[in-house]
Amino acid sequence: MVWYIIWLTIVTLTKSSFSSQYVNYKVGDSAIIFSCPHGSRIKPSELSDRKYGCYDKDSEICDYSVDNANGTICNNTKSELKKCTPSMVTDIHTVEVCQSLDKEMQKLGVNPYVVILNISRTKIDANRKIFKATQNNSLAIEIYEEYHQNIADSIDVINGPAILFDIHGHGHAMQWIELGYTLTSTELNE
Repeated sequence: MVWYIIWLTIVTLTKSSFSSQYVNYKVGDSAIIFSCPHGSRIKPSELSDRKYGCYDKDSEICDYSVDNANGTICNNTKSELKKCTPSMVTDIHTVEVCQSLDKEMQKLGVNPYVVILNISRTKIDANRKIFKATQNNSLAIEIYEEYHQNIADSIDVINGPAILFDIHGHGHAMQWIELGYTLTSTELNE
C-alpha cells in the first residue's frame, strides 16, 4: 500500500504537464477529467490508416489483414460488414473545445485533468476496443495504451468520486449539446 501511494505521488509530480509525440496530458488537482479521443487531424506516416475488415462468423472477430473498403472482398452481409467498418470521422474542433473548457475552469479556480489524443481517427480510435481501435498495429497499440493510461492515472490520483467529460462532436446539422451514457430523453427532461 505504501509503495502504491509513493507511485501515485511520483505520477502526480512527474506528470504535471506531459506531452508525448501523440498524447497531451495535463495533471489537474480537481475531480474533473476532460478527454478528447479523436479531434485531431494529424496523420503520422508511421501509422497506417485503419482498414475496413472482413467479419469472421466462426471467431466473431474482424480480419483487418485485407482492406475491404469496397465491400467486395468478403462474403459478408451488410450487418456483418458494419461490424468491421471503422469510423473515420474527425470530431471537428473538439481539441479546441477541450482546451477552452480547461482555461475557463482554471479562471474559476478549478484545475481539471486533460488528456488529448493528437492523432486522426483514421489512424486510431481511442473510443473502441483496442483491436478495432488499432487494428493490431504495434505503434498504434502503444499510443492507445498511453492515452488510456493517462486517464487511468488521473482517476487513481483523484482516488474518489470524479467526473470524466469525454468530448465529442457530431455529424448532423442540429446544433445540440448532447448528453449520453445511459440517460434517456425522459430522464434528461425531468
